[in-house]
Amino acid sequence: MDSQLAAQIQQMMATRMAGAEQEILQLRQELSQAQQLAQQAQQAAAAATASTAGGVPANVAEIIYEIRINNQNSANMAAQIEAQQQVLKKIVETHKPTKTLIDPRGLGKPQVFKNDEDKFQAWAIKIKGYVLGIYPDLRDAMAWAAELTDRITEIDLDAAYGDSADDVDKVEDLENKDGQLYTAPLQRDTPSSY
Repeated sequence: MDSQLAAQIQQMMATRMAGAEQEILQLRQELSQAQQLAQQAQQAAAAATASTAGGVPANVAEIIYEIRINNQNSANMAAQIEAQQQVLKKIVETHKPTKTLIDPRGLGKPQVFKNDEDKFQAWAIKIKGYVLGIYPDLRDAMAWAAELTDRITEIDLDAAYGDSADDVDKVEDLENKDGQLYTAPLQRDTPSSY
């Protein structure tokens, strides 16, 4: 993985994590405020009850209702904080660098294809090895694409390996990887190759 791509991934992770941490902080502040309101309502209810000897003022029922609502809101906010923490944890786990026996930096970039039909097969094998060294999860998708004779549309790709595919077949971040597979050869080949 080249340093520019790694830097982009790190920047994307940092942005997502900062946003998630900010949401968690905001939810914690809202929870604290709701707990303070609940405590104030309980104190007001206790004061109102203490000030009436034997009689229950009409607003005590309202105060009790507010206490219950505030307690429920506090519980909901606590659940939201827990959910945000789980999302943040999942983001961190999914963006950990994966260990691999292949060092893509050592693979080097494939040679420029110079429209020599005799060298196409060797060039294609090198390109495939280079791509799979960086994105091993594209193996099945690339094999599927190689078998097709018709043009592959974004709809076809999405149905087979994108968000519309079965969970078993889905390739994470497929749209980005597909874009890279489209633009990388354009940067490495001569215009006459097309």
